[in-house]
Amino acid sequence: MATTISDNLTQANQGNSFNQCAWPSAQAGPSLSGWKDNHDSERAAWEAQKRELEKIIEQTTTEKQIQDAEIFDLHLQLASAKESISRLRQDSKGLSDTLHVERERGKEMKGMLNEFEQLKRNHRQLVKDHGLKVKLLKTRTEELALAQAFMTTADTCSVADISRMVEQLNDEMYQLAVLISDAVLHAKSSGTAVSPENVVQARGALEQIWNEELVRRMHMAVAEEDTILFECFVQYNLANWCHDVVRSFVDNPDAEEHLQALWKGINQSREFSFARYVACPLTRFCFVTEEPSIARNWLAITYSELKTQQFNSSHTMQDLSNLMRASGWAPEGEAVAKFKEQVESKFADLTAKARKIKQMVFEGILSADVRTSLIPLGDCYDPEEMEDAHDMGSGKGSGTGSSVFGAMMLQEIVCTVGLGLVATRRREGSDKQTKVEERTVVLKPKVLLPSTLDHL
Repeated sequence: MATTISDNLTQANQGNSFNQCAWPSAQAGPSLSGWKDNHDSERAAWEAQKRELEKIIEQTTTEKQIQDAEIFDLHLQLASAKESISRLRQDSKGLSDTLHVERERGKEMKGMLNEFEQLKRNHRQLVKDHGLKVKLLKTRTEELALAQAFMTTADTCSVADISRMVEQLNDEMYQLAVLISDAVLHAKSSGTAVSPENVVQARGALEQIWNEELVRRMHMAVAEEDTILFECFVQYNLANWCHDVVRSFVDNPDAEEHLQALWKGINQSREFSFARYVACPLTRFCFVTEEPSIARNWLAITYSELKTQQFNSSHTMQDLSNLMRASGWAPEGEAVAKFKEQVESKFADLTAKARKIKQMVFEGILSADVRTSLIPLGDCYDPEEMEDAHDMGSGKGSGTGSSVFGAMMLQEIVCTVGLGLVATRRREGSDKQTKVEERTVVLKPKVLLPSTLDHL
């Protein structure tokens, strides 16, 4: 405001003083009305100023009340601010204490983390050491089990069981030979034309095994529907196949030669007078072979590793085909496919039975060396080692020393037609220090003698 309250009051006082000074005395006669007019105007001015001052006072009072209210609010805000500051100070102190605690906890956690990392490293080392110890324990357990297996002498089957299996195998070989000979006779009776070139080629292949005269006699006999020689030749091929399956480790000639030589060395080293060590190529360990069971167990373990080996039968099947074609059989028509399927099925049965015998020989008999036997072509007849397949009880094979027997002893066998079985055991010698072999012919192999073919 341009005019303050003090200025207005000053002006008012001055006006009053003016009025007091200017008020005329009662003696001023004629000028009284003029003075009254002046006085009224001044009074009106004063009243106006008074009202203005009252308004100013009222306005000032209102402003003061507003300022007082604002001051009160400021006091309240100040008190609230002081309270907030006090609370913040308390919170700050609490946070400071918490921060200190957390720092201490952080240091503790860092120490625990370092300890945990060390424990992890220790754990990894322990796991590694444990793995090595488990591996070592497994190795030692396997070595112990292997050593115990090599010392096992109990047989899981008998030699008599194997002998019966071989006899059954011989019967099945004979039945398959008869089946094939019947097919040849049926083909000849049906008048199927045979290519001379095929016959000559087949006979040439057969003459590499038997002499030309025998092949010619077989061909002529089949033409006369006499199949004895033909069936014996078939049985010989089947017997050779089954014998190879039973005695062989693998189908690879080089590997077979190596394994057979190794087995021979192991088998011959079983002496009680001294100990020999033989390396096993499958297990990479050496074993003392002073007990017969050790060598037999080596054979069983070696067989168990190799028993999944498959043998190639194509050569045997080709020999059978040559026999049939040399006898006048010509493969053609749907019946031939059915016949081949039938022969292959029975041949597979023979192979399976031979494998079963092999398993029994290699794994089932640990107390003796059991082998199937096959007489080589050209060997002389020995009734102690073999049996005439066509002896009908005439006494030829009885070993009586008769003239007939003597004549038979001079004969060279034509071929083997059935497998035999031989068992070899070791027993103490007369000096009680060494071992001597005791060989027993459990089952004599059946052979075809030339005298059986005299009627041809």
